[in-house]
Amino acid sequence: TEAVSNEAQVKAGFEINTGDLHNILLNVNITPFQIKGLKDISFEVRNATADFSDIANPPGFILPQDYQQSYGASSSLWRGFYLGDVSVRIKGFADEKGKDPTISARNLLIDDLGVSGVFSASNLLALQNGSANGWPLSVDRLSVKLLFNKLAGGSLAGMLSVPFLGNEP
Repeated sequence: TEAVSNEAQVKAGFEINTGDLHNILLNVNITPFQIKGLKDISFEVRNATADFSDIANPPGFILPQDYQQSYGASSSLWRGFYLGDVSVRIKGFADEKGKDPTISARNLLIDDLGVSGVFSASNLLALQNGSANGWPLSVDRLSVKLLFNKLAGGSLAGMLSVPFLGNEP
């Protein structure tokens, strides 16, 4: 995401696809923006869709494999809220490379089966700021996968510098 100017206006693109009242897709994309009073936090929303259609799905929509048992080959019957990507960037805590911490959600589904998607945070702890009992430690990325409101996976990535192995992490 790009830096957000306090003078810029938020721009949102809306698209509504419908053939009748029983088949409606409402899609929105919002350029990076800030909420007044939260100058160090910016938000961006890409491909957010309310799906009330039995004949189409949102653009870029990928039904998780575990949903296949419920919908089979008829994935177009899925209805709910789909969020392709949302990110929140927090300024003022940049790492040594100037990267701000970012929290995001990707391929988020909210429907009658619950919440499913991948939530992640990146650039959390720079190597020069973290310590594991004196050993330099970084947390570059933390992610959690939810499926039907239950934890289905996760990951943690970073570096650990072991002093007796040299200066390279």
